[in-house]
Parts: sequence; structure tokens; C-alpha cells
Amino acid sequence: QQNLFLRKLYTLAHNRIRKLCIGLFSTESTTELMRLTFSTFKYAVSRHPELLQDRHLDHVILCSVQQNLFLRKLYTLAHNRIRKLCIGLFSTESTTELMRLTFSTFKYAVSRHPELLQDRHLDHVILCS
Repeated sequence: QQNLFLRKLYTLAHNRIRKLCIGLFSTESTTELMRLTFSTFKYAVSRHPELLQDRHLDHVILCSVQQNLFLRKLYTLAHNRIRKLCIGLFSTESTTELMRLTFSTFKYAVSRHPELLQDRHLDHVILCS
């Protein structure tokens, strides 16, 4: 009975995510955003089912979309900042490897410990990476 409920919930959420993403975003990365949003939604609902209590399904979906857009923007800003810092500080051939390692360390740190971003400048987190 619980599996039937979850299957219906996920089907409804998938259809709503598809409609919202296609209606709001007309880019070629819409399918990637839909995939990320659905996986974020599934994670949130499976780990924290209380999120659905006294909330409309669209509210939880829009929060998932917003989180993915925030992370995409954060990673883009971090990537650009890391590139500028590495090129400005180091002028060697190993700059690309240093950029790759710094960015992967940054992504790992932010995904495991999002509280690192609280009350800190992005450059501070990058330099500590």
C-alpha cells in the first residue's frame, strides 16, 4: 500500500516537474534540470516525508527546482573564480590540473558540509579548498 502511494506520488511529481521545467525554462538543459529536480525531490521525500505534511506538492517541487538552480549558479561562480585565481597566481602548465582538483574539492566540501557557505564569502571557501 505504501509502494502504491509512492509510485503515484512520484508519477504525479514527475509530470508536474516536466510541466514546470518546460513552461519556465526553454533551454536545452531542461532535461538535465528535470532529472536533477526529480532526484532531489525523491531524496527529500524519502528522507524527510514530513515535508509533504500541510504543503502542496508544487511547493516541494519548486523548492527542489530552486535548490538545483542555486547549486548550478554557485558551481558556475566557483568555477569562474577558481579559473581567475589559478591563472592569476600560477602561470604554469599544471594550472588546469590545479583548477580541476580545487573545483572537485570545493564541490565535495559544499555537498558534504553546506554549512561552510553560511556567513562566508565564496572566495574564502575556495581558498580553503
